Amino acid sequence: MHIDYTPIVRIFDLKTIIFVTYVRWVISTFSTEKKARTLLNFMCSWSPSPETKVKLEETYNKGLTELSFFLAANIPVEIDTKLALLQENSVDRRIDMMVEKLFKKMDIACVRCHTTIARAEDIFSVTAEGNSRHFVNNYGFVHEIITTTEAQHYAFRGPPDASFSWFEGYKWQIIECTMCLDHLGWEYTSKKYEPKSFFGLTRRSVALRERKDDQPISTEEQLSLVPDDVLN
Repeated sequence: MHIDYTPIVRIFDLKTIIFVTYVRWVISTFSTEKKARTLLNFMCSWSPSPETKVKLEETYNKGLTELSFFLAANIPVEIDTKLALLQENSVDRRIDMMVEKLFKKMDIACVRCHTTIARAEDIFSVTAEGNSRHFVNNYGFVHEIITTTEAQHYAFRGPPDASFSWFEGYKWQIIECTMCLDHLGWEYTSKKYEPKSFFGLTRRSVALRERKDDQPISTEEQLSLVPDDVLN
C-alpha cells in the first residue's frame, strides 16, 4: 500500500520554519537587549550625573524602541552620525550601529593634544559602583575618573604611592600625556588583587574622538604643546 507522506512533511517543515524563526527572534531580541544594556552602562559612565542615570533607567524601562532613540540622540558622536541613527527604522540596526560606532570606532584621547590614550572598549568596572566615580584627594580636590584596562602614550611622574589610595590594596602612580605632558590620571597596581593593574583617567583630561590613523605631528606643534616652565 502506498502512503503519501507529503502533507506530513510539509506540515513538519512549516512547524520547523516557524520554530526556527521564533528561536532566531528570541536570540536576536536577547542580543539586542544585551547590547542596549552595554550602551546604557557606557552612557552612565560617560555622563555619570545622578539625573542622567535616573533618566537612562527610566527610558530603559519603557522598552528598547524608546531607549534606542534616547541613546541615539545623546551619545557623544558627530551630528551627522546622530541623524543617521535617528533616521534608521530598525531598532536592532540602530543599536548595532551605536555599538559599532562607540566600541569599534571611538578612542579616548587627551583633551589638550588629541593623542589617543585608550579605546572606548577598554572601559571597565573595577567596583560594584560602576566605572565612573567621584573621588576627593587629600587636598580636597574632586576628581571624576573613568577606569580602563589599558592605556597608551603616557609617562609616569613620581614613584608609586600607597597612601590615600582610592582603591584599597592598590598603589597609584601619576601618568601624563607623552605628547603635551598634561596630567591624565593614575595607574593602579597591586600584587594582591585582581586585576593586577588598571588606569584611572580623570574626565577633565580626556574626551571621546572618532578613531583615525594617527597623523605625524611636527616639531613646532610638539613644542607648542609643552608647558613653558618645562622649556625654560
